[in-house]
Amino acid sequence: MPLNFITSFFGMNTNGMFLSQTENGTFVLSIAMLVIVMILIFVFWFKSKKE
Repeated sequence: MPLNFITSFFGMNTNGMFLSQTENGTFVLSIAMLVIVMILIFVFWFKSKKE
């Protein structure tokens, strides 16, 4: 199952997609997703701590 995800993620046709023409497009999107998840975790943690 994880191998199917990895091969489909890195083997998909990305012509015309956002950041697909840059050399490190996948890396940039991965870091952006990580930052978004970290911000969401921080917001929920801060809200639960405040109550």
